[in-house]
Amino acid sequence: MAIPIRLLAGLQNEIQMDLVVQTIDMSIDRNISAFPTPGNYLKRFAIDTNTPRMNIEMSGVIIDDDGVNAQQYRSGSTTSQNSFSSTPMKTLINFGSMMPTKPFSDFIPADIDGMLVNDIMSSSKGKRIFPNFVSATGVAQGSTTTITVTNPAELIKVWSESRTIVTKIPTDLEFVGSHSVGATGALTVESSLTALGADASIAQNAGALSVNVLLNIGDRVINESGVFLGEVSALSSTQVTFASALPAGISANDKLCVMPKCFNRRNELVGFVIAISDDNTVSVGDEPKYIIEFLSVTEASILAGDVLTINQSNNAMESLLHDSYIKIVPSYWLEDPTRNPKGANCYNDLHMEIHNGYAPIGIKFKFDATKTHTLLGGSDAVTVVHKAKTNRRSTTAGYPHQGSARLNDASLWDAIVNVPIKGIMQSEDQSPASAMAQIFESAFKITAPVSDVPMTDATNSFSLTDAFTSFTASNIMLIEQVYRADADQEHPSIVSPAFAHLLNPQIIQLGSSSNVNAARSAGDKVQDLVGLVSNATTDGDMFRGVQIPYDSLVTSSGVTATARNFFLTFGSLPSSEKDSTQNTRAASQLMNTLILNEDTGGIANDKDSNGFFEKVIDATVPDEIQSIFGFLADVVSDIFVTLDTTPHGNDGGIRIMPEKLHVRHDAGNNYYAFTMVLVATDLVIGV
Repeated sequence: MAIPIRLLAGLQNEIQMDLVVQTIDMSIDRNISAFPTPGNYLKRFAIDTNTPRMNIEMSGVIIDDDGVNAQQYRSGSTTSQNSFSSTPMKTLINFGSMMPTKPFSDFIPADIDGMLVNDIMSSSKGKRIFPNFVSATGVAQGSTTTITVTNPAELIKVWSESRTIVTKIPTDLEFVGSHSVGATGALTVESSLTALGADASIAQNAGALSVNVLLNIGDRVINESGVFLGEVSALSSTQVTFASALPAGISANDKLCVMPKCFNRRNELVGFVIAISDDNTVSVGDEPKYIIEFLSVTEASILAGDVLTINQSNNAMESLLHDSYIKIVPSYWLEDPTRNPKGANCYNDLHMEIHNGYAPIGIKFKFDATKTHTLLGGSDAVTVVHKAKTNRRSTTAGYPHQGSARLNDASLWDAIVNVPIKGIMQSEDQSPASAMAQIFESAFKITAPVSDVPMTDATNSFSLTDAFTSFTASNIMLIEQVYRADADQEHPSIVSPAFAHLLNPQIIQLGSSSNVNAARSAGDKVQDLVGLVSNATTDGDMFRGVQIPYDSLVTSSGVTATARNFFLTFGSLPSSEKDSTQNTRAASQLMNTLILNEDTGGIANDKDSNGFFEKVIDATVPDEIQSIFGFLADVVSDIFVTLDTTPHGNDGGIRIMPEKLHVRHDAGNNYYAFTMVLVATDLVIGV
């Protein structure tokens, strides 16, 4: 007797491997620690932290497939009835890797300038202006309270004295009455502005002098001596409430000041700034540097060369994205370039990585920061600006290039779809990353033609809805191509090198591949196993699931057993969801997908050579210890994901990762014998 088991890998279980197993050995070690006590006074007790280790050891044989199933049809194909079906090309984009994953609130700094205009007090809410500093080094989150920066406007140090920039910001507000240490509740505040010797009350100009206009929730208020009074938790026109009791007393007419906030390029709050002082170790004539001191350790990571803004939010994301694009090439054109509008790939493309020595023609989804999408409260929608036609556009249309060398640039043949993003950072109901995913998915719902030639092998497939299907969960979007290529295809880079370097988008691309039903020899199967076990990543091709069937009577409707798969659970679940009575999933049903759920986001792919964490590491840690620091960065990031992950029940199998593979082949035999050790794992840290 043999047991058929299935190993699963890939974004959506695209990689499947069926094995014939003769023996299965499953062992569970609860990892408990037992302690006897002297004289048995406290009896024998044990510590159980619910951290079991489960090993699955399987032995079996790998044999040739019997033959070819010639009746497999490619999905959507009308011509290749004898072709094996293949997995479709897929692209997963995690917008949370390059945009904030929490609702963004534009920070309005506290500062006011009063002036007398026509005998009427007029106030304009201004910003306490600080230069935009540039970080001299990379800084990891939570690693330090000071950072070294430069001011791009100052190239040479021409002073010898020490300099300190005052970071205390007056608000032109003062307390009414005195308050003792430990006071709580709303504290009354009035304006301290005067005009021609007369006090200017809030009632005279509530739109500019009100407390809720001059302060923000989350501001840290200090007095003129720099003593911390509290963090703002609530505001009205004339009152301020702090999150905790007063740590210091307040006298009547004490003025309110606030500590400025520092933001990185991703608009993440780095921290509250205490002081900015000249780095006096820099000699006159050299490039001047400054030291920014924070109230506490940095709350966000900073890249070397990152632009930092102080006392104003850095709403530069729209300008960074404007005119950038994401380019998708239909797999139908990628498989055979004679099917694209030009009838061939192009020789040049300044905006796109080349594919097999040439630039393929595709669809560019170009971000437009001058128009506001309807999902952001505007009136603009995703539109087709240029179709992919059999004749190229002029060099002044779309992406202007000059010179005859640019005439074959794929940019002049690509379809261009305009994606409005103005106001993406001002969305109050959802995070910018989530809003971007929804807007980008809406582009794949438009039915207007984007090409003069078909994008699949179906007749008249000229729109995006004909060529692609899409799915969005929070800040993640999955794009799947309808056409399934006969041969394996790898999609080229979907963003320009400049875009990738600037924003480090986390993008997982899965090329088309032969269906698992295609006939394979025993050697083919061994090579698949050896290749995937010896070099794999969790983002794409690591075996992360195993389905081991068993006969179940308790879930059967008759006297004959029904096939079910063994499963494990994770987290706090009732016992009823852990036993066989609730295992109603058919053994033939594939496991749930294993990677990048909708909660993923916040940091870029730290496994990429241009990844966010790696840039930080390269800038701050010597080469000889980069690897261990990188491992610790992964650990911290993944442990946070672990702590924030909700429990899971029956996935239809067991989440694993392969630990050991041993293959043996004796001369003269037409089969291979194998032994494989799998370890049950819910999450993977590292690769």
